[in-house]
Amino acid sequence: MTIIDSYIEGKTYAGGITGFLLSGEMENCHNKNTTITAIQCGGGIVGFSRGSLNNCTNSGSINYKIAEGITSNMFGGITGSAYSSDSRIIKNCINNGTINGAGYYIGGIIGMLQNGFTITKCTNNGLVSAKGYNIGGVAGYIKASIDISECNNTGNINGINSVGGVIGIASYSNKIVECINSGIVKGEKGRIGGVIGAMGWNSFVEKCENNGNVSGKEEYTGGIIGIIYTDSTDPSDKEITTVKKCINMSPIYGVEASGGIIGGATQYGSTIELCYNLGEITCTNGGAGGIAGKIGRSSKIHNCYNMKNIIGNINAGGIVGVSYRSKCNIKNCYNIGSVSGELRIGGILGYNSNSSIIENCYYLDGTAELDIGNGTTKNLNKNKEFITNDFIANANYQEDFWKVDPAKNDGWPILSE
Repeated sequence: MTIIDSYIEGKTYAGGITGFLLSGEMENCHNKNTTITAIQCGGGIVGFSRGSLNNCTNSGSINYKIAEGITSNMFGGITGSAYSSDSRIIKNCINNGTINGAGYYIGGIIGMLQNGFTITKCTNNGLVSAKGYNIGGVAGYIKASIDISECNNTGNINGINSVGGVIGIASYSNKIVECINSGIVKGEKGRIGGVIGAMGWNSFVEKCENNGNVSGKEEYTGGIIGIIYTDSTDPSDKEITTVKKCINMSPIYGVEASGGIIGGATQYGSTIELCYNLGEITCTNGGAGGIAGKIGRSSKIHNCYNMKNIIGNINAGGIVGVSYRSKCNIKNCYNIGSVSGELRIGGILGYNSNSSIIENCYYLDGTAELDIGNGTTKNLNKNKEFITNDFIANANYQEDFWKVDPAKNDGWPILSE
């Protein structure tokens, strides 16, 4: 079914094909240049869906309208929102239309994704621009226990807070795998990420990549994730979030806590492993790191590397800008990017406020004056020969994480497949 060159306007549940899908599956439905305007739940194909969506496309624009006393929210190129008590899927859907949203929950494919759904092999190519919060290239907001895989965004993404190239905010217990952002991501405030703006606890992110410039104007800006957070105040809460085998390829611009992989982590035991950064990091205030801007509560960064320059003001490090609250662990990492700033500048760590443990980590001689910015030692600065030999030998003591291929990465160590 296809709708062409039309205009649809509604208060709530406005869609190009249907306003509300009660159940079942909608397949091979297309919106060609039909404009959808709504106050809440506006979608290029469906306003609100309880059923699966397969092989649907939208090239029409999705617009919000203002009504007194009502907050605009939930806009998406395919559907404004989706919820089901059964297992449903959104797959093989493409948005090429512009999303103009306001309020909360705005995405290139879906605004708000609630229980019962997974998303796979969906792509957003359209501009997503919103005067609001929780803004993403694929999904603005996803609730708990949702899997998203093999989704891509090429459109530019603009919002206020919790803005991501693929997902604005992922609440908790979610799995995000093999998602790529190539669009420019901009936030007027904080929690801005190349792939995910804000990620909750007990979640897993693997094989995701950012190829677009990312910028935020407050705290937490990251190439993959802006912030890994928790709502729990219980110090025994140890539902760990892991970020694994992720890559940032583009520059990151932030104000506070900015990193190549994550801006920051406040969740206990957050683990970043087998990741690397190839984008320059600029942070105008404090907490700039090649891998992470700011980590705490026993977080771990293992087997990661940074290749680009870190430009900060205070607390800048080749791997981590700031480590705080409970001992964190940085292990088997190296940095060859120069680290610059005014105060507490380190080749590995900018500011260590909690006696974090650093094991088998090195930085290229000449890139920083100290190992740790608020320390006094300079023992971890090494030449290329040491890093490509001794570092790898120590890191691969129990498992072959690293290798050297003269034809790749200018001969510097790379992670094994």
